[in-house]
Amino acid sequence: MGNNNSSARGTEVVALATEGKWEDVTARLDNDPSLLAAQDTQGNHLLGIAAYAGNKEMATLLLDRGAPIEVKNGIGTSPLWLASGYGRTNVVDLLIERGADVNTVNNTNDTALLAATSRGHVDVVKRLLDSGANVNTTNKTGDTPLIVAANLGHTDIITHLLTSGVININEKKCLRYQRPLCRGRQRQPRRCPNVIES
Repeated sequence: MGNNNSSARGTEVVALATEGKWEDVTARLDNDPSLLAAQDTQGNHLLGIAAYAGNKEMATLLLDRGAPIEVKNGIGTSPLWLASGYGRTNVVDLLIERGADVNTVNNTNDTALLAATSRGHVDVVKRLLDSGANVNTTNKTGDTPLIVAANLGHTDIITHLLTSGVININEKKCLRYQRPLCRGRQRQPRRCPNVIES
């Protein structure tokens, strides 16, 4: 019976967080600190929800109360990945300052850098690179940040990637199309720029 009540309270506090009712979440945590570990059916924790929402104040409170910074949801996605993928620069800064692993991967080997790159969040990409994100990371489909940026036409991000780390562009190929990235000619040539002239 006790476990059922605890589970119900956990479900309730996560639902409140999802709805953005952070004052109510704080009140529940004040009454029951164990709710810090609450998660929904997809494995989303309070810190991940705060990161997704870009709520730096709440993310700070959760971290100060002991929320694990590397907690992952059901698909292995960390709070830093969520903040990065949704362009929540303020929370990205907080998590990096608190020691989040910028190279942690989810279940498809996607990192925060790949998430930010795929959605065109230039400022987040810069912060991740400045904090040691692996510019040559590869996910399960063989995509690197440079490949993703080129395929989506994110020229500003391409520039940052090329100047931030050691990338041998002559050997980088878009595995999906088997064409040299430096030519910038993929399936959608209008969106994939000629970044490097031959």
